[in-house]
Amino acid sequence: MFNLPAISVASGLALLYLIVSHLRTRRKPFPPGPPGSLILGNLLQIPTKKACLTFQKWSREYGSSSDGLLGLRMGPWARMIVLNKHKQYRDLLEGRSTVYAGRGSVPIMEKLRVWTKPGEPYVGNFASWQYNDELKRERRATHEYITRSAQVEKLLPIQDAESTQLMWDLLSFERDKKAGDTAPGSHHLLFFRTFGAVVLAAVYGIRGKDTTHDSHLGQFESIVKDFIQLLALTAAPPYEVFPFVDYIPEFINPWRGWILRGKEFRVRWFRFWKEFHDIALNSAESKTSREGDGMLLQLEGKGYSDTEKLSFGATIMNGGADTTAITCLTMLGAFACFYEAVRWRPLTPLMTRRVRQDHEYEGFFIPKDTMVLFNIWALSHDTDVFDRPQDFMPSRYLPQCRGDPDVKPLPVYGFGTGLRNCPGQKMAENSVMLVVAKLLWAFEISSPDGKLDTSMETGYDDAFMLAPNPARLSFRLRSQIRGDVVQREWKKADEWHGQYVVIAAKTGSGTCVPRSGTGGSCLNLLYTSYKVRGKARAGMGNEQPNGPSTIIQLLAKNAIVFVVRTLQRLQSPRGGKHHSSPSLPNCMMLNEGLGRHRFLMAAPAPKIIVVGGGPVGMTAVHALTRAGIDFVLLESRPTVVMDAGSNLVLSLTGLRALSQFGILPALEKCSSPLAKFSRIDHSARDIGDTMFFTYFQQNFGGYPRVISRHDLMKTLWEALPADAQAKVHANKKVSAIRSTDDGVVVECADGTSYEGSVVIGADGTYSTVRKHMSALVPKEAEQPQTGSTEAPFLTSYRCFWLRFSVLPGISPGDASETHGPEATIQVFAGDDSAVAGVYEKLPEPTNKPQRYKPEDEDAFVEKWGHLPLVEGGSITLADAYKAKQQSGLVNLEEGVIENWSCAGRAVLVGDAAHKFTPSTGAGCNNGIIDVVVLTNNLNKLFSGGAAPSRDALDAAFAEYQAARKEVVTSACKMSGGATSMAAWSSGFMKFLNLYVFSSQMVQKLFVNMNKSAVAKTPIFDFVEGEEKLVGAVPWVNAIPSAKAQAV
Repeated sequence: MFNLPAISVASGLALLYLIVSHLRTRRKPFPPGPPGSLILGNLLQIPTKKACLTFQKWSREYGSSSDGLLGLRMGPWARMIVLNKHKQYRDLLEGRSTVYAGRGSVPIMEKLRVWTKPGEPYVGNFASWQYNDELKRERRATHEYITRSAQVEKLLPIQDAESTQLMWDLLSFERDKKAGDTAPGSHHLLFFRTFGAVVLAAVYGIRGKDTTHDSHLGQFESIVKDFIQLLALTAAPPYEVFPFVDYIPEFINPWRGWILRGKEFRVRWFRFWKEFHDIALNSAESKTSREGDGMLLQLEGKGYSDTEKLSFGATIMNGGADTTAITCLTMLGAFACFYEAVRWRPLTPLMTRRVRQDHEYEGFFIPKDTMVLFNIWALSHDTDVFDRPQDFMPSRYLPQCRGDPDVKPLPVYGFGTGLRNCPGQKMAENSVMLVVAKLLWAFEISSPDGKLDTSMETGYDDAFMLAPNPARLSFRLRSQIRGDVVQREWKKADEWHGQYVVIAAKTGSGTCVPRSGTGGSCLNLLYTSYKVRGKARAGMGNEQPNGPSTIIQLLAKNAIVFVVRTLQRLQSPRGGKHHSSPSLPNCMMLNEGLGRHRFLMAAPAPKIIVVGGGPVGMTAVHALTRAGIDFVLLESRPTVVMDAGSNLVLSLTGLRALSQFGILPALEKCSSPLAKFSRIDHSARDIGDTMFFTYFQQNFGGYPRVISRHDLMKTLWEALPADAQAKVHANKKVSAIRSTDDGVVVECADGTSYEGSVVIGADGTYSTVRKHMSALVPKEAEQPQTGSTEAPFLTSYRCFWLRFSVLPGISPGDASETHGPEATIQVFAGDDSAVAGVYEKLPEPTNKPQRYKPEDEDAFVEKWGHLPLVEGGSITLADAYKAKQQSGLVNLEEGVIENWSCAGRAVLVGDAAHKFTPSTGAGCNNGIIDVVVLTNNLNKLFSGGAAPSRDALDAAFAEYQAARKEVVTSACKMSGGATSMAAWSSGFMKFLNLYVFSSQMVQKLFVNMNKSAVAKTPIFDFVEGEEKLVGAVPWVNAIPSAKAQAV
């Protein structure tokens, strides 16, 4: 029977567990917020209009203890937090993007969703889907067909043609307008048609010619309005507060009318997207060419379900049509450049996420399934980030648009972040900028009554998005000549539209046939025509302190000057030719003036993040500077120039690459040529000189040079331009690296983070980049392991290095080696000091890192202090140790890791990818050549100005590894063999050392056997210069000269 005592004990333990769990939760409180009612919490306190302002106010009143983090109770069970400060946005949405990748569930919206089959995701905007495998598939599709730079560029001709159509529509609108027909917002449909038509053509291959009620765009606008009305109805069922309402029979349900309208909407919604899908498929079947196919057709045959394909189109249409039109109208109402308009009056003042797991933040407990609102209005007006945030100041974004390295880029919040950022951001930016450029060129825009309400409280409505209230706007041609140009360009666009295949549908639409953009830049025309009118401004100092007052003022004082002056600064020197006749700004201008320089800041300029400021990392910085590729270098130590470490030997191949930076004379001043080694054994007897370097000099015209690490770094640093030096940041210990859709984010232990396209790991043997590489592999990808363990290399030797004052019996320029069983020594003497390196074979190879203490150094010298440094034994290691200036004891790792890059996001160079014993000086030099090959590939990819795709980068990294790995592996074995031979690791190695390689004939033969491989060593193919090293053997890869480039 039942064991009552056991049951009692078990029950007591269970109760105790619940109590303890509850107390633990209580110890970490939920973020503070306004007091609410017992049952409904704060639900009834949240206003239905402009809630973002209320949340911002509450964060100041109730969030003092949480730095503005607001906690709300939404009924009996649900909870919500509101992020109002940039720090919270950065820490949570960016820093913990996986935890905050969920999407909040709104029961009313759930009722309006449509399923094709039970259990499948619903048809609609997948931005509201939960973060799961279905969402990941959809985001992969959008990245493939919308986000990638190559796909964005394919859309430019469509955007160019539709923006030209808009100019003609506005011109016709003004001409045909009857007296008094200036209803507020009457121009809105023209903008809506333009941006809707771009998306319609891009996704479905369908032409959106008009916005009549029966047209596709007219139906879309109508269905979106119905959707918003259903959500905005005050009589909507209170599912959020009382879920049981869903179980009330429909015939007695008080909200029966809303439920019936919702059912009708769902049917209409599904039919609408299904019709688009069917039209796209049917039109494709009747065509012999695949030109003009929308993105949706590219998903066919790739394993996507009907639901996923329908949702793909619904998402892009919902996210790209009306929102972009509102943005453009906001720019007209505020008259500013893109980013300040988006910041000053954000499109979506509130965005939602859902917490996917319990966690703590700043002493507060945030439970799983908590709704998260990030208050974009408050974030965009955060005084910790923006100076005078209430003012409309486009100039705040000007430095980062210019690429000023001394200015920390300001954030733009409207496109989201992390795992749920907006995939169509670049597409929207290009559409807006093309339209704005053409508007400013063609029209003077004014308000007939001279009034424009830009107040957040009275001038904007926010049912779902923050849109300006309808305003009377007049678009007056700047001149009749420009009107003629608009008409001429429209005829060209209309002729191009005539190539569309007509679809047998009630809309009379056609499929879109993309073409390549034509025409050149009209920046000079745009600037000259404005200057002739006597209105050019010297700068951006005429902004209104409290927002724009009239259309004319801001158009004259801000928008035109900003667009003209900024685009002039950013336009490529190789830009389009000037035409004899004026033309509208077009997609060629966007490619040349914007695409190459990535003026649009929310799509950040391509940037390389170099981690590690040693010789290899600084070589990469010089190369990227010469290539014109933006970068930032992160070094964990206090400075890149430190008086620490042993000497280095720069071989001819390394010297030749560095000579392209113009620093060979400076290197020669602080280094010594290495012509030969004098060799002795442990008994201080002469065993023959090593003359390898003399024979290299005969072949290639120079000696290797011995240089201290400090002098090499000082030379590299001082040769770097000041603007490039400003991009080198010390005391930046990397703590995390994560991948985004567009690149990578590198986070540092001090709380700073850096965004870029690629991370180059030049951070040495214990590379942090290598350790984080596996986290950058997309989960769906099958990527080999990168060898990103703590210590992937094997250690057979350790090295005691010693810098000491030059002793009598050692002359500047001397180089000697002491060979013998288990230990070998190299000595390089300079003018004031000498450096010795003692290589000791370990009892057993190991891959465990080892940190040595000063007492370990003393013990090492006690063991090997008797070894001679010069012939005859007058100076020993113990004597040198007494004259010590600096010393260290380190393990000498050896090996080459399997994979040097990961998923097109991170790549390794130097000791991060391969590690040599330093006896031949090959480690640093091979790292330099790594940079040569890698940056040659990167220069080709980044030469267009836009960030390359992940696949293109991945291919470039694979090509780099293929070019280097075999060479490096061979050099690594040779270096290890030289150390093994000098330490007499076996009888055979001793024989080779004493009787084979002691022969100068063998040494010369060895050099000549390898001269062909040395001659083929690559150089920076994009850096012009003069060949400084000329010998009997010509270099295969000549340094490009300015004269050759000119031809």
